[in-house]
Amino acid sequence: SASPVKLAEAAELCVDLARVIDGRDVPALVQRAAELLEAKGVILWAAETSTRTLRPSLTHGYSAKVVSRLGTLDIDGDNVTSLCYRSMRPQVMPAGSPEASGAIAVPLITPSGCAGVLAAEVREPSPSQDLLAMSRIIAAQFAVLAGPADSSDKRSAAEA
Repeated sequence: SASPVKLAEAAELCVDLARVIDGRDVPALVQRAAELLEAKGVILWAAETSTRTLRPSLTHGYSAKVVSRLGTLDIDGDNVTSLCYRSMRPQVMPAGSPEASGAIAVPLITPSGCAGVLAAEVREPSPSQDLLAMSRIIAAQFAVLAGPADSSDKRSAAEA
């Protein structure tokens, strides 16, 4: 069954994301986002428009070896994360069985387009609409840190 939405905790996370001055503070906020979403793992994918790829920018819940094996994703690829980026719409992937994890992918929307994707492997086999809404709120705050979608040569606070 779906867990209740933790609105007060989400509000605190969003306030803390809005206050980020030092990029070194962001990994702890990604961890808090993962806990709030009850996610086994979270990846913030950054768009590299010059190479038409998405690369893992920040992660939580995955070993460096797993992240290395993931590599980059082709923006035109046949996967939920790439589809989320291209469509600029959240995507949900239900689990194949009741014991397995579901997944969500939410675009990081900026005034100049999509800067990347927040992807999470969530404990809910079929992610609820409330969980998706919560992930969209959190992604909107991370998008502010990501900066403009077309500034691949600029470092964002999330990458510092």
